[in-house]
Amino acid sequence: MNTIIRRIIRPLRHIIIKEIIAAVIIIWILTTAVTMVYIFNAFQSLDFGIPISKQKPPVSLKPEIIDFETKTYGEPSVGDTIEIYAKIANKNSESNKVNILIKHKVDGEEQSIYKKKVNLEADKTKKIKFDYILKKGGEHKFHLYYILDGKEHLIKSISLDVSSYKEDTHFVVTYFHFNIQYRCGDPVVEERIINGSIRNLLNFYYDNPQFKFSFEIQGYAIELMSQDYPDILDIIQKLTERGQMELVVTHYSDQLFIAYPLLDLTKSIEMSNDILKKNNIRRSNVFGVQESQWSPVLPEIMKKFDYNIYVGKNRVFKDLAEMGNLLAKYEETCVWETKWNDNNIYVVLDRMARVDNEDDTKTLYYDWSHFGDGEYVNTGLYGNDFEFVESYQEKFENKLKSYEKKDYKFLTISELVYTTLEKNLGTDTIKEIPCCMAENEFLWTGKKHHDYENDTAINTLGYRARTSLLALETILEVAENHNVDISEEKELVEDLWKELLLSEVSDGRGWYPDEIEVDYCITKAENVTTICRETAEELLNQLGIDSNVLIETESDNIYEDFTLPQYENVESPISFNILCDNYSYSCYKYSENLYLLEIILNPTNSENVSVSFNALEGNRCYSPLGMNIDMDIEKFSNYELYLMLANGWIYLGGEVSLIKVCTTRHVSMGLNNTSVDFREDMLEEEVIYQFFIFFGEKEDALEFANNLNVSPYVLSEDITRVILTEDMVIESEN
Repeated sequence: MNTIIRRIIRPLRHIIIKEIIAAVIIIWILTTAVTMVYIFNAFQSLDFGIPISKQKPPVSLKPEIIDFETKTYGEPSVGDTIEIYAKIANKNSESNKVNILIKHKVDGEEQSIYKKKVNLEADKTKKIKFDYILKKGGEHKFHLYYILDGKEHLIKSISLDVSSYKEDTHFVVTYFHFNIQYRCGDPVVEERIINGSIRNLLNFYYDNPQFKFSFEIQGYAIELMSQDYPDILDIIQKLTERGQMELVVTHYSDQLFIAYPLLDLTKSIEMSNDILKKNNIRRSNVFGVQESQWSPVLPEIMKKFDYNIYVGKNRVFKDLAEMGNLLAKYEETCVWETKWNDNNIYVVLDRMARVDNEDDTKTLYYDWSHFGDGEYVNTGLYGNDFEFVESYQEKFENKLKSYEKKDYKFLTISELVYTTLEKNLGTDTIKEIPCCMAENEFLWTGKKHHDYENDTAINTLGYRARTSLLALETILEVAENHNVDISEEKELVEDLWKELLLSEVSDGRGWYPDEIEVDYCITKAENVTTICRETAEELLNQLGIDSNVLIETESDNIYEDFTLPQYENVESPISFNILCDNYSYSCYKYSENLYLLEIILNPTNSENVSVSFNALEGNRCYSPLGMNIDMDIEKFSNYELYLMLANGWIYLGGEVSLIKVCTTRHVSMGLNNTSVDFREDMLEEEVIYQFFIFFGEKEDALEFANNLNVSPYVLSEDITRVILTEDMVIESEN
């Protein structure tokens, strides 16, 4: 039997062995294939920063929505400001970054209103919130997406029904201008304005959310409140977050910015923005400044810093615009437009108005519950040293409640603008109007009411202080390039800019400043100059420089080898008139095209003095805020207009320009039909005026003026005074 079995199996064993081997090979191939697929998938899940085609969105990158909503007060209407709020989460154990997109759609038009890369920490939530103004009625849709590989993935959508305003509705607007430098230099008044006037007013509004308002204050006040009154700042934050208060913050100090070059205003706005960011407070897009100062180049400056609405006093535009025939429908218009270099802005002024559209089918009635100094509402101002008066505030509160009873709708400044636009009522256009203020500019630039008041001297000290600071910054740049540690000096410069801007506050010049206010401006300007001079000397010593050097602030250079230009005494090539009982003058020729006229005024008694130059052929021009632009001002010659000439330049016509040396005497210039007059009131001391007389194209004269005053050359032995260089003389000859 065994023999039989062996005979049967023997021929089969070779076949079985072959099949077993084949089966093992197949199993090995299948196992290898499965392993490779697993490895490939694992490789794809790793992020090497290299895109892999057909990669599916990892679940870990998809944020989880916790909340997405719009926050409004009452029924939303056109012109209202709402808050867009989203709360997203990362439920994974690893952090990641996600691109978040929010789109808004109304009337078939869709636009992106938020796009930002959000860092989602592991197992944590992230809040997104921002304000949005409703400019149209109807159904508004908001879509929240996350973006991955360039594709938008919808997370959630919400809708909001926005009603249009009913016809013939009455509106009321409230605008407070608060200024803790109202009596600059008086810490008691500063404390009373913040802790009394502002605190009590904001507490009322916090308890009465139905009343909307716009609130303007300088960045310096926000900074001070963050240090000493954080609870008041907390109220401001809450009022702005719920859309009840429109916060208007522009300059750091309530400075006379039209008297100085653009850099000073730019620094001031940047400081305010930094302070707001540091304290997590959002300002509006409304631009409000001290004394309703205006410059024709503001539209360009405002757009740079995300402002698009200017708010100011009636006089700024009405009188000047009518004088220049630049305003067509003043009595019928509430919102204006103006522009500079295609930068359009809206302008709102303090006047009641009835505004009708062309076919008289829509009408808006605007009123102001208050426009101007906020301190006026609940203090006695100078009458009681700014102490809070409860009965005054109660009177204002009752005024608001009376508007409420008459069914007035409360608007902020920006809501007023967008409501007007929504109703298709149109806007009038204001063309170029020169630098001006809420009242006659001479009140801040030369008018004198008391013996201690001296606007021109203060303006001059401010110009010398800014020149010193520019020189110090140049030396710092050179020192850093020579590996000198200047970390402390950099922090010092930031503080010096703040002191300089505080010294430029308008309250130390006009309307009727107290002696403490005058001293405040003088002391701060002199302190800046002294510290700049001492710090510059120390740095030059560290650089091994002990001789007088030439400092070029425009290009941050220092020259040890230099020569100053030569000149000769001559008669003045143009005529002028001097009003002063005791004076002398000299004229120096540097080239055929360049002369320096120096006038010494030394009145024997207090008297009004002036130096006048006749207008020549052609239209007169000046440069607002010392920018490289020339503006025709001939059309305003019938108006009592005073210009500070921030870069000293005035074009007289006939290819003749005057350039005032601002660090010698920063005196304002009056414009009339036949001449320009540099004037001061009640002068009691000897002063010197210096004017360069420039023959040539106005563009060349403007460049000379900016090289002289705006970005000057100075000597290290006196960094407060600008000087003329040989290169400037050579350029004047070409």
